[in-house]
Amino acid sequence: MRVLLLHNRYQIQGGEDVVVAQETEMLRSFGVPVDVFEITNDSISTAREKIYTTVHLAYSSRMREQVRARIRSFQADVVHVHNFFPRFTPSVYDAANTEGCGVVQTLHNYRLMCAGGLLFREQKICTDCLTHGSSWPALAHRCYRGSMVGTAALTGMVAIHKARGTWRNRVDRFITLTAFARSLFIEHAGLPAERVIVKANVVPDIGFVKGEKKYALFVGRLSPEKGISSILRAVQSGTFPLPLMIVGSGPMEPEVRAAVVPGKIEFLGKKSSDEVHTLLHPAKMLLAPSMWHEAGVPLVIGEAFSAGVPVITSRIAPIDSVVKHEHNGLLVNPDNELEICEAATRLHTDDNLLERMCIEARQTYEQLYMPTSNSRALLNIYREAIDSAKRSLSTKA
Repeated sequence: MRVLLLHNRYQIQGGEDVVVAQETEMLRSFGVPVDVFEITNDSISTAREKIYTTVHLAYSSRMREQVRARIRSFQADVVHVHNFFPRFTPSVYDAANTEGCGVVQTLHNYRLMCAGGLLFREQKICTDCLTHGSSWPALAHRCYRGSMVGTAALTGMVAIHKARGTWRNRVDRFITLTAFARSLFIEHAGLPAERVIVKANVVPDIGFVKGEKKYALFVGRLSPEKGISSILRAVQSGTFPLPLMIVGSGPMEPEVRAAVVPGKIEFLGKKSSDEVHTLLHPAKMLLAPSMWHEAGVPLVIGEAFSAGVPVITSRIAPIDSVVKHEHNGLLVNPDNELEICEAATRLHTDDNLLERMCIEARQTYEQLYMPTSNSRALLNIYREAIDSAKRSLSTKA
């Protein structure tokens, strides 16, 4: 089985980029030949490239032929698409279909039914386009980067391929990261239920290390939907029981820097995965009060579980399907700083509760995120996709 991974990288590295790297490493460690075809948005800097990208957002013949050439040179059996937006475009499915490859698409965000990709707008969950069954709310609110042109191009791309039957006929298997996301894509994006499979992201085992636990930790994008404002309010309230370390970068970095108080709130900036793992071992708890329906449980939660660190997170689907209240973490109302303080105080002062949650956090990691079981699930999805592609070819013949 030879696997070609396609991924349009983001200009600022995010969780999707990390997932691609980790799945690549996992597959290769199990002896699977993998070729990674990555492109970035860095070249979309000139006016000419911006116009070209916008005009060809729905379909790029240039990318189709580049992917076909890559498939032939690598002799791929399956093409696994992570992010096709904006430069690869859904034309890559045609490239794979033409070459007889199985096609797998991981759905890392909600872009097939939400122009913003997050189901989040104006500091709260937004499902207007799902409720209305159209993209008019997205156009009215300019949900893609505040741009009417960009939003129209994106929603037009989705509409064209929905009408063309791309999602139903050209992708053999979709991977969603949670059962919650799966149900939304089936109901609102029209994906065929029999082709949508739930598989959590792989998380490397960073080890359960016992020792002194010194601080609370936040790791993630510094943006409103991640709940960083609630965390800052909680610590600034005066009742938060231990120091807070913040790791990440993003649009709210100025607010975080302004909130720094030595010994109380420390901002460490962006860190590598290895550095985050080192920071997790002395952490007493991870704070992750997301304000939105995460398309997948954040990778850092899986990493925290690997290290035996309990998580304080939101009473919002789908995170609450993995973080179980009073077992491997505590659930709170994400915009309620008082609840965050109370949860942190419980973990800080109740040694028996903390010890039990540390053990259950590690058990959750072993059940859901370990590379051995994750690789088996992914390889099975690839086999199903290849078999599906073969059946399609025999039908056409």
